[in-house]
Amino acid sequence: SFCRGLPPCPGNRSSSQPGRLCRVGQRPLKALVRLLANCQDESNEGALLSSDTSVAENASCEDGHANSARQPSGGDDSEPALDATVLVVDDEPNIVTLLETWLETIGCKVVSASDGQKGVEKAKEVLPDLILMDGMMPRMSGFDACRLLKGDESTRDIPLIFLTVQGEVQDVVKGLELGAHGYMTKPFKPQELLARVRSTLKIK
Repeated sequence: SFCRGLPPCPGNRSSSQPGRLCRVGQRPLKALVRLLANCQDESNEGALLSSDTSVAENASCEDGHANSARQPSGGDDSEPALDATVLVVDDEPNIVTLLETWLETIGCKVVSASDGQKGVEKAKEVLPDLILMDGMMPRMSGFDACRLLKGDESTRDIPLIFLTVQGEVQDVVKGLELGAHGYMTKPFKPQELLARVRSTLKIK
């Protein structure tokens, strides 16, 4: 697991779950996932977004690479930074942190919600330029949230991309029929995600 081996959160001595996120621990975690996302070998294979809370797999680098880690790129390095707001809706805090770290490298501002219901509320509040939506979440699934967003005049035109695991693909087809712009199957590389974000926002 991505979080195994991390110490418990400071100030939470009763916690028996190593690596549990808290306000104090999020900044070190963001620095760590940025390093994992950036440590790439010569074949351009970077960190992969996993479908579980480990969020990063196959990410390793030697000491020499750590000092020269590159930011994940969504395309040509000459492309300008995006002035866009992205809403990330996912019930896994680690995944939200990782996506935020990646998206910030191309200039995106990130807001988040932890379930479909909160995602709908946040979308109506901030009217983001793009929504990245997990499929299966508590309280309200991403697919039900998509149905509500596409049925509301204020949010129906916001591009929405599902981040899903293989077993949810059939459900995603229903989401596409409701008006979602596409989906990505976990795990995927940061370059794949950022390229999709750039292309979707250009079409918009």
